[in-house]
Amino acid sequence: MVSMIAKAMVNNKMFMKYIALIICLLMDINAHAAEMPAIAKDHCGGCHAVEKTLYAPSLKAIAMKYRGDADAANKLTEIINRGGTSGWNSGMRMPPRGLNANDKEIKAMVEFIIELSTEDSGTK
Repeated sequence: MVSMIAKAMVNNKMFMKYIALIICLLMDINAHAAEMPAIAKDHCGGCHAVEKTLYAPSLKAIAMKYRGDADAANKLTEIINRGGTSGWNSGMRMPPRGLNANDKEIKAMVEFIIELSTEDSGTK
């Protein structure tokens, strides 16, 4: 009985080491990923994620669509204010002002999206 408990403790320690390693790796990966501004999460984070498509296109995909467009900030601001699909076939319509975001939040979101468009080009 004692040997079974000792064996279980050794296996449990090894298991816990693997879990700790996985957590550390995930934390490191997330530390390098762009994070949506906190003030925009309440209004946009339910449907949009930074790197992957949820119910709506990822912010990175939106950024790439407008990459190099000198009028991107105005276009994105108009789209967020108006709502709708804006040419994305996600099957959902964004609510106007992204669930009642204020002008400061919309401006921060637009700036963040434009910043995402420069990450891969080395112009950041």
